[in-house]
Amino acid sequence: MTTELITCTIDDAVRISGISRSRLYQLIDGGKLTSTKIGNRRLVFVSSLRALLEQGHPEPVMPTPAKYAHKSAKV
Repeated sequence: MTTELITCTIDDAVRISGISRSRLYQLIDGGKLTSTKIGNRRLVFVSSLRALLEQGHPEPVMPTPAKYAHKSAKV
């Protein structure tokens, strides 16, 4: 019997979906992807990620906001 995960980490969501880390945070902030925070960990609901990928996402990809830019990137 296999157990299906209810949530996954941001890193796991990036790896399995191909969506960038900054775009995942944009989707979370925009209410398009549901997540929860437990302690310092942000966990994405797998059902929400699956639904997003199955329906597609018609909105254009926005430039990465400065608050999500990599610390080494010059803003």
